[in-house]
Amino acid sequence: MTTSRTLTTSRTLTTSRRLRRSGFTLIEVMLALLFLLLALEITAQLLRETQQIFVEEARKAQDPVADLLARQLRVDIMAARQATPASPLWTTLPLRLTGGPYQVVYRVTDDGLERGLFAADGTALGARVFVRELRNWRWRVPDLDGQLVDVDLAWATTSSDTARWTSPRLPPPVERLETLTLRFSPRGGGGTTW
Repeated sequence: MTTSRTLTTSRTLTTSRRLRRSGFTLIEVMLALLFLLLALEITAQLLRETQQIFVEEARKAQDPVADLLARQLRVDIMAARQATPASPLWTTLPLRLTGGPYQVVYRVTDDGLERGLFAADGTALGARVFVRELRNWRWRVPDLDGQLVDVDLAWATTSSDTARWTSPRLPPPVERLETLTLRFSPRGGGGTTW
């Protein structure tokens, strides 16, 4: 009998030990949930940042100020023979490009940076504002031969509010300063490239 009781007692102890070992403790479950929540929060943050980047890049694609301005300045400066008034110092005066079929004038107005087109006799043919929210505009002719024209400008942009409809947790729009610095060589001044 002693052996059967010992067997029963040892089976009961073995079974209860196995039951305790086969499950998870409360601390183990809580740590697993904590790691899961941490991973989900990191993933959600990455998705929010990706969404913000996508919205900003879509806005830039719809309003390609820098690309459009660089192309138009390149065309205008390369078609011109000279930029006046020629000065090796940075200036904010209107940039007059002469010598081509038209006179082109870039100047700062209350609306922003405006490109005006004039006929040879001085008749205004049209004007268009290229950059709104202009913060800085300056240009110079670094060599007195007029073979180079440097242009430097900066304008403010804000992140779009389009994402607010999909995720109110995104950070508020931030004003950013976009800058563009270009160096051109007018063809009339002896240059062939920009």
